[in-house]
Amino acid sequence: MQMYNVKESKSNITSKSHTVSVDELRLLLDSVKGVDKILVIGLGYCGMREGELIHMRYNWIKHNKEDLDVESFGIPHIEIPSSGTIPCECNDCRLRKFIATQKTKGEHYTVEWYRKKQKKYYRLKRKNKLPELKSVWRPKSAKGERRIPLIESDTIPILLDYFVNHKKINMDRFQVWSRVSKMGQKYLEKKIFPHSLRATFGTHLARKGVNMFALKNVMGHMHIDTTDQYIETDKHIAFKEIKAVYKL
Repeated sequence: MQMYNVKESKSNITSKSHTVSVDELRLLLDSVKGVDKILVIGLGYCGMREGELIHMRYNWIKHNKEDLDVESFGIPHIEIPSSGTIPCECNDCRLRKFIATQKTKGEHYTVEWYRKKQKKYYRLKRKNKLPELKSVWRPKSAKGERRIPLIESDTIPILLDYFVNHKKINMDRFQVWSRVSKMGQKYLEKKIFPHSLRATFGTHLARKGVNMFALKNVMGHMHIDTTDQYIETDKHIAFKEIKAVYKL
């Protein structure tokens, strides 16, 4: 489902312009507690989408010998599964299903429109008048099913400790958005949101020289053009690419 009007999206939702530095990301992780640490790790250190993080479970974290098969080369990682077969009754899936039923022909998904429908959803939920909403969680696209290497080893115990004691993070997308935004204002004094932390992960990998096609797979992009933006927006990276071609 497209949440925002395309024109508004391009002008106002500029994820890469709100990325944070490696030091800022570490400061954020060290400053927050509890579920906020999981948000920072999942978004900023793993590049997960909000929907993936909301549905994350303990068995997604592959860290011991039994979990690490030959194909993973023994590398600890998060495994984003394919579409499930059991209907998901979590609040996020039910909300998205409800929103999908509310759109009429000719309407656009603007932020204001979405929030209006969101308020209607919670109003009906409080009154126990929500219609039956059958939904199954699935990744955003076919490329959403993937393995994300856990690059920072000190984040693994934090993830394990949380998901041993909690089945899930128990939030919807707007709650994740709100918490991340408040974290940015409080600890970094700057505007950030979930997708800007995801973009931070992609940008940092690109600057480390990760191959564009490897980056595409780790990020779960459907098209290489999306991944290419992480290379094009950094002149230093672009120059390194040209230099590599010259050496060949």
